[in-house]
Amino acid sequence: MTDKERLTELLKNSIIHKEVTLSSGKGSSYYIDGKMVSLSAEGASLCAKVVFESIKDFQADAIGGLTLGADPLASVVAAYSFSQGRPLNAFIVRKAQKEHGQMKHIEGPLDKQDKVILIDDVITTGSSILEAAKVIRDIGCQIVLATALVDRQEGASEALEAKGIEYKPLFKISQLI
Repeated sequence: MTDKERLTELLKNSIIHKEVTLSSGKGSSYYIDGKMVSLSAEGASLCAKVVFESIKDFQADAIGGLTLGADPLASVVAAYSFSQGRPLNAFIVRKAQKEHGQMKHIEGPLDKQDKVILIDDVITTGSSILEAAKVIRDIGCQIVLATALVDRQEGASEALEAKGIEYKPLFKISQLI
């Protein structure tokens, strides 16, 4: 079994069939608990390898996104990228700028001229990626790609395209259900 096939199994097992309200505010008959995959030892290792393989041909300096879905993914991909001789720094976009300390909106080693890849665990409408994109663009970084473990196929692709962001998810929900 390949790493991608095993990751597919883990993601399928992370789908919970019950009525939920998503972060987008939409109702759904199922929930994909991406963090159950990205925060498990096996899932984190697989995510690092499979995500890295899917993005390695893009010229980027860093990977990250809006907290919390992006946090574990950006960290494991950054660590794995270093071991592959193609280091990407990780960064986290806070939902709101800190009101103390250095008052940062972005955590991590990110420079204004960096080319970045935005990532999330599960994407529905694209709102989390778009929120991170605004903050990233405001400091001068260039977005070269957006990706997600799972695309729920509910408008994210079109929303990102409308904002000029290339988008390449690892899996679409139609591949998992």
